[in-house]
Amino acid sequence: MQSEKGQAILKYLNLSTEHFETMLYIENNTIYEKSSAFIKIVKHLPLPIKLLYLLKYIPNLIRDFIYDRIARNRYKVFGKYNECTLSTEDHNNRYL
Repeated sequence: MQSEKGQAILKYLNLSTEHFETMLYIENNTIYEKSSAFIKIVKHLPLPIKLLYLLKYIPNLIRDFIYDRIARNRYKVFGKYNECTLSTEDHNNRYL
């Protein structure tokens, strides 16, 4: 969201270019946020992570509630890196 391309996309979609409250995923000109974005992303990942796609059957209100709790406590749950890892050549095509 902070890259030049990301900022251009946010402007095009009339979304804030300064405050990043959640994860966004755009597919076929449809914007997905929070847990819906997460579910759309895991659909493209290999097994066993892809099985998280089954969460789509949980009502969105409940999914987003859980998403918000995990997001608020993500550093406690997953830890925090002191620095960002550098991408490798095989990762470069995954970034905007």
